[in-house]
Amino acid sequence: MALGCERNNIYGFLEQEGLETSPMLQTVVLQEVGETRASIDEGIAAVNGMLYAANEVLR
Repeated sequence: MALGCERNNIYGFLEQEGLETSPMLQTVVLQEVGETRASIDEGIAAVNGMLYAANEVLR
């Protein structure tokens, strides 16, 4: 989750670290989504989409 400003640039971070978005690595950028509530809803949806894989992991 990022604000979308140049000081907190999630895309720059991903590039710097050699990461790419995928079903298990998603981004939510507040300035792209447009508002806080929509960003929260998008984040919740992203996490819910990852739960199937998380639930398969055993300790």
